[in-house]
Amino acid sequence: MESDIEWNPIVIKNLQRQLKWEFLIFMVLLMVEIVLTILFSITYTAIFHEEELLDFNEIYQDVTELGPEEAFRINELPEGVGIETINDNNQIIDRYNSPRLPGYQYTQKEINIFLNDLYIDVYAYYPEDESQDFVLFFVPSADGAIPYDVILASVLFFLLLVYLTIHVISKRLGFKFLDPLNALMRGIKTLQKGDYATKIVFVSNSEFDQVRDAINVLSHDLDCEIKKRQKLEASRNQLIVDVSHDLKTPLTNVIGYSEVLLRNLDHIPHQNEQHVEMKRYLEIITKNGKQANYLLRDLSELSQLQTPDLRVNCTAIDMPEFLREFAIGCIPELEEAGFSYHFEIPEKEILCEFDDQKIHRAFQNLVDNAIKYNPKGTELKIQLIEEDQKVLLVFTDNGVGIPDDCQADIFEPFVRADPDRNRITGGSGLGLAITKKIIEKHGGSITMESNTSGTTFQLLLYKTCQCHEMNLELER
Repeated sequence: MESDIEWNPIVIKNLQRQLKWEFLIFMVLLMVEIVLTILFSITYTAIFHEEELLDFNEIYQDVTELGPEEAFRINELPEGVGIETINDNNQIIDRYNSPRLPGYQYTQKEINIFLNDLYIDVYAYYPEDESQDFVLFFVPSADGAIPYDVILASVLFFLLLVYLTIHVISKRLGFKFLDPLNALMRGIKTLQKGDYATKIVFVSNSEFDQVRDAINVLSHDLDCEIKKRQKLEASRNQLIVDVSHDLKTPLTNVIGYSEVLLRNLDHIPHQNEQHVEMKRYLEIITKNGKQANYLLRDLSELSQLQTPDLRVNCTAIDMPEFLREFAIGCIPELEEAGFSYHFEIPEKEILCEFDDQKIHRAFQNLVDNAIKYNPKGTELKIQLIEEDQKVLLVFTDNGVGIPDDCQADIFEPFVRADPDRNRITGGSGLGLAITKKIIEKHGGSITMESNTSGTTFQLLLYKTCQCHEMNLELER
């Protein structure tokens, strides 16, 4: 199933429209914040700078009734405030805290300037009754400068509103963009782990729905392809097992009959040239038949190990004792190959859970591999090291080593250290692949290091077999 995941023009316009609306909302909120900040500044000044917001309309009545000095006292005006009472001739008839003396006459131009508020530090108040005098209030401190604490409080209040606005906008954007993106990332991480059956689920009513659907289609296709491949792999493995089983019986008959003929030829007292040639042919048949039989056995075993649902029968076994018995059983073939040997096995009991038959096969493959590809005089060293809840088994030889171009793929099937695959070393190239599969089926791991001074294989196994967890994971 194909899916077009390119953005179409309608989607792009929709996304641009959403971003434009978010920007407009932010601008509207910003204008509201400015208005609220101005109101806050006025309120703050009224509360903490009340003397700067005196109501001179009320003070005027006290000035006309009680005089400038008494009005100044009872209204507790600031020290810098000056009061002058002016008659119709623009003369000062009474004053307090003013540098001009009574009798001083203002020009009409000066009076007009005061009346038109051209000086921000002068307040002029006319009486309702035209027969009364008017009053000038001089406030030197009212020079238009805003107090520092008012500025600071207003800025902090504005920043708080901006923070709240950003928080609201981020929540809106998070709901529309970040939440779907996080859901997409979680889904992608799930796909990275190999779980292609899980679908990404979220509701955004936006363009991310298109991305979600595209990824879900892709993961579904991958899941189907993987299942098909697994089915084909299982069929291939089963075919190899079936063919190996079908060939095993006739091949065994060929080997058996050839061995019987060889024994019969050995009992002939006087053998002519024809008997010798026949014996040589039968020996070739027997040898090649056994090699083919070993190959079929290895192919069958590797195919079974590659089956995902294969279970290993783990039981608690004393690993040092098991390894000691295995090492003793290897001594005859090591001595026959001209190898020296050294075993480092703890005397104490170390219980481990593993399938003894399969682990024995894994160990035997490593020993056979060392014997096949190294000359006489090579030393094989086997160590058992306990590490908390794990055990480390080390197989080391001081032989010729493995070529660099073979090391990366040495655990792959049919990979051999000798590129010519000659008959002297023999082997099918399946031994190390079988060993790796056996160790991995137990939840362990195997690594290899090799150079011209020799080769070391390290097998890491858990004391508690991890195959139970692997089986549960397969069932899930």
